[in-house]
Amino acid sequence: MPEYSTNDLTSKDEHEAFYAQGSDRAIAILLGSIVENRLTALLERKMCQEPWLHETKKNLLRPSGPLGSFGTKLHLAATFSFISQFMWRELQTVIKIRNKFAHDLTVRDFQSAKIADLIKKLETYEIVQTIARRYPEGAVHVSGIRFGESVVNDYRLCIAYYISGLRHAEEGDCYTAPSFGYFDT
Repeated sequence: MPEYSTNDLTSKDEHEAFYAQGSDRAIAILLGSIVENRLTALLERKMCQEPWLHETKKNLLRPSGPLGSFGTKLHLAATFSFISQFMWRELQTVIKIRNKFAHDLTVRDFQSAKIADLIKKLETYEIVQTIARRYPEGAVHVSGIRFGESVVNDYRLCIAYYISGLRHAEEGDCYTAPSFGYFDT
């Protein structure tokens, strides 16, 4: 099962976006973008690697391309069995969360009813909550984020799992349930 590693963030920009502070809206959009970028990387890696197709792949997967939307990429990855049904369901919800923050101006933070209802649908979030309850003195994820510290950080931990799962999928693994690296403090 995948465990998050700081190596899962493949660039300085991804690292900065993952740990970004700011409004809940900005954080949700950034975290969703990281997942979408990792999904794009997975699809690019699984496509034919012939150099003459490089531009074609880029054009297909660019935001305005025929396979450019987050949802389309997700469906494609699931259809070709690059990701599990579990990951597909979870990422469907991540898309909804990102879109609510991006397009619904009444949604201001993670405590908004529309967002809270979506987050509760994430099975990974329930696992994060279970770990937080099991270790009330504090469990810290390998990313340095404390379980149960805040809804925002618990959502960030879910995203860490998805990033790791997508990295493993690039390598040919298709996991069905999350695993979290953490230690007691």
